[in-house]
Amino acid sequence: MDYSNEFSEGFQETSLGKIYYKHHNGNGRTLVLIHGLGGTTRAWLRLVNFFPEDLNVYMIDLLGHGKSDAPDIDYTLEKQVQILSEFITGQDIKNCVLFGHSYGGWTAISYVLSGGRYAGLVLESCAGLKDYFDYLRKNDGLKKREERVMKTLSYLNTNRMFVFKSIMSHELDDREFTQEEIRTIPKPTLILWGSSDDIIEPEFAKIFNRCIKGSELAMVEGAGHDAHYTNPREVAGIVLGFLGYS
Repeated sequence: MDYSNEFSEGFQETSLGKIYYKHHNGNGRTLVLIHGLGGTTRAWLRLVNFFPEDLNVYMIDLLGHGKSDAPDIDYTLEKQVQILSEFITGQDIKNCVLFGHSYGGWTAISYVLSGGRYAGLVLESCAGLKDYFDYLRKNDGLKKREERVMKTLSYLNTNRMFVFKSIMSHELDDREFTQEEIRTIPKPTLILWGSSDDIIEPEFAKIFNRCIKGSELAMVEGAGHDAHYTNPREVAGIVLGFLGYS
């Protein structure tokens, strides 16, 4: 499917503003794609090239990102979970598999732990695990990480820097999830990671895999933090296999 020509686009009204989305209306499994910090729906443009036409795909711009509204608020994770929940309800999406990358994975897991409706979960280089932040604290890596992220975002999204500064300022106040919590995730889960991810190291993928009963672990050899973009054909094949496509 083609990102530019085979997706309709629209805005979903939420209590925090309008959320931009793109939708490919297929009659097969439903997949909701949630980008990482500083991303937009365009993060997925290479990946969807390798999806079959019958896959029913939604992509959203998180609050404060891309074409979605950017109100003057504190950008906490709780608010991203709120708009995700309102989007899924507003579009009457049922039995969807959530695919979250990095900060989008943190949003997806938080949505799931809050009782949100879903049928499965794909977590790519997922952020939010307490063990990860404990590792950064122990190694004095929090400030270095913040500086690295903000430097990258300054190149990508200069017009929305107030959003990303707010997200980073609240990140350590946001609710990190524990191993005990993710052990309660009951539905099929795919853990997807780049073997050379130097932002959230692959060792954390193994924690997810160990804690989430019955989960699958797929390492994309040689890929970094954005395997869906650098290795789209391979990632698509892994995801489609998880969804039951031959």
